[in-house]
Amino acid sequence: MIEMDMEQHVFRDKGFYLEYNNGRIYFCDKDKVEIRCNKTLQDYYELIEYYIYVRCDELYFH
Repeated sequence: MIEMDMEQHVFRDKGFYLEYNNGRIYFCDKDKVEIRCNKTLQDYYELIEYYIYVRCDELYFH
């Protein structure tokens, strides 16, 4: 029997969805859907940080 390491993380916000699932990142917002393969969990967290930075910039500095 082949045992697979299943790892899944999900981040959601209004109009934004980001999921890490076994090396793939699924990204969805109001404009597009993307799948990025061969990614690490660190890549996933960096995308969340970027999203929060941009979102905060839009909310507080404009």
